[in-house]
Amino acid sequence: MQQLSKNIYKITSDCNVYFLDFTKKIIIDTGKPSTLSFVAKELKQQINPAKIDMVIFTHFHYDHIGNFSLFSNATYYASAVEIAAWEHDPFGAVLNIEVVERFTIPILPL
Repeated sequence: MQQLSKNIYKITSDCNVYFLDFTKKIIIDTGKPSTLSFVAKELKQQINPAKIDMVIFTHFHYDHIGNFSLFSNATYYASAVEIAAWEHDPFGAVLNIEVVERFTIPILPL
């Protein structure tokens, strides 16, 4: 995990995962499923994933949402456009049927 500034960290993998360590503990994107162990290990250097308050998805491709299950106590957010795309065509939004089948969490608009 690379520290970018006092409260911002980046985990570099197939998709960058950002941890914002402010009053609220925030993750931006979660990485693809094949990086679950790596993302969890890197993140645990700073915080227990169960202590993340918010997860923000930049978009719903599987390489950005695939590790959503790491953050069991978080509230999830995305743009209204992404949520509408998911509701219209989940596979078209995510591009991976296995992730589509597991992605049953409530998402709030930003």
